[in-house]
Amino acid sequence: MRPEHFATVLDAVSDAVLTIDRDFIITGFNRAAERLTGHRRSDVIGRHCYEVLRSNGCQTIDRCPMTLALRVGEQLGTREVAILNRANEEALVRITFTPLFGFEAEIVGGVETFRAADAPADASLPTRSAALSILKATERRAIEEVLQRTGWNRTVASRELGVSRITLWRKMRKLGIKPTS
Repeated sequence: MRPEHFATVLDAVSDAVLTIDRDFIITGFNRAAERLTGHRRSDVIGRHCYEVLRSNGCQTIDRCPMTLALRVGEQLGTREVAILNRANEEALVRITFTPLFGFEAEIVGGVETFRAADAPADASLPTRSAALSILKATERRAIEEVLQRTGWNRTVASRELGVSRITLWRKMRKLGIKPTS
């Protein structure tokens, strides 16, 4: 998926979303995250997540929930944590940590989804299946774009995506991608 499409998808989500790579460098930051933290996207992309959120759980790697999510490869339940916003004011948020997988099922980073802790109960954080459906839709769109650009040539598309032809075929089947007539 092209970066401008990725940013549009993130901005469409009402919860604050922050994506990181394996080194905890912020790679995505949506508008809701800007509103909640007071930080501009352009100021946080490329910085470590712990430099921006500054939660007490972020200070040591053994207490960082995202470290655990990346280690076990599964979403962690929602937790309430205090973060410091840009004005150094404490904000209590509910946050969920989810690993982000690459084409070969390796962990390539993570997604932190959060909202103010005083948000209404019916506006809770997305469930695991909802978070996965957003990621699956994003993955599907990226694969379809490459397939269309390559004229549905799976050999060329798999090379461009950096996966084997069989992995591409499996992902197409899993995501319900079929060649257009």
